[in-house]
Amino acid sequence: MPPGVSAHELWRHFAVLRRCAGITFSVKPWFRTPLDISWAYITKKTRRELSELSELAGKGSALNTALDAAPVSIGLAPFVLEEIAAACHRDGFDIPAERLKKLWYGQVSPESSEEHAVANLIAVWRDSNRYASSSLTAVLVERIHDELTVGIGELCHLSPAFMFSTPNLWIERLTDRSFVEHCLFTAIADASTATSAEDLFIAFHEASAVFWDLHYFPSLNGLTELAVRRVFFSQHGMPVLSYVPFTTLSTQSSHQPNRSFTKDFDRLAAHALDSEGLDNTLMFAKTITTFLEGLLQVKTAVEGFLGQMEHDEQKLENLRELNHRQRECLSVLAHEPGMTMKVKTYADLFGVVRATARADLYSLVRLGHLEVETIDRAAVFFRTGNPPGKEQQPDSFSQGNLKARESN
Repeated sequence: MPPGVSAHELWRHFAVLRRCAGITFSVKPWFRTPLDISWAYITKKTRRELSELSELAGKGSALNTALDAAPVSIGLAPFVLEEIAAACHRDGFDIPAERLKKLWYGQVSPESSEEHAVANLIAVWRDSNRYASSSLTAVLVERIHDELTVGIGELCHLSPAFMFSTPNLWIERLTDRSFVEHCLFTAIADASTATSAEDLFIAFHEASAVFWDLHYFPSLNGLTELAVRRVFFSQHGMPVLSYVPFTTLSTQSSHQPNRSFTKDFDRLAAHALDSEGLDNTLMFAKTITTFLEGLLQVKTAVEGFLGQMEHDEQKLENLRELNHRQRECLSVLAHEPGMTMKVKTYADLFGVVRATARADLYSLVRLGHLEVETIDRAAVFFRTGNPPGKEQQPDSFSQGNLKARESN
């Protein structure tokens, strides 16, 4: 510390130097406004991690290609469910893990407005390619949020969680709608034009913060951010990144900024209105580190699924009467205990019409690989000897009326 210079003065001059010497310091603004500018400094370590992320999850990568196999995409459901649970918690409510799993597999119908919001998110997730075919704009983000609130409206009775224990940093901004809108529009514009891995993740960092910190929508900012994240990475040909449990990991103590940084951040936050700027270096670096750690977890899981699929194929090799869809279906059900399959689920999973899905499934029943029961007037299929939970109270079904059911 130079003699006679306070910590506050040092930070103030450092922020000015960083803004004015952007080329020298290799920085890029986070929120671009006259009053509040944060900076992300790309260190050598961060650049290495960005390169690794780009290599593992870029267009045409082995991980993204692996998602085309139904057992892999379904096997990654635990990662998605973990993120949904974390996003729900951010939005101010919690749903038991087992209940989330049943909603994901369509084994139960939503009973509360919160469960309806989750069911709407699942629908958006599975139809993400339709949203990804449009340019990422504020209008599309609004549309995605509207899809989450279909039939329930805004859940304004919820108390969302703030990223910081004391949200003094944004307390004045939370009521400044024009500021929040400006931040979102700027972040979206960056996201739509991102080309390099560096630009892509800075854009994600910006857009995500609008939902984490500024709470753009009256409610369901966490679920909206998760849905936008899915569409965002799908548009850039990196859908595997949407499986990374980013929220779950980033809220763990190991991924939180250290105490000294928090103190420095609070010191700058107290003077944000003095146009001093906020140094966002460590937070951006944490974002990249967190994403890489999560992606490596996903990679390990995918490799395990691929190995298991190869083993399953060898076991099913002698079953010449099965097509590739039926083989994958049996593989999926074998590795998800308690999972069931409906005609619509099968059709969506393999991209076939319902008539084909129905024929495939009832063929598996006739061959003895699956059983079928009626639950809520719908045919539900499951591995032989592994019926769904008793709480679902399925109707009785006998092999004798199989032909009648097939015609429905």
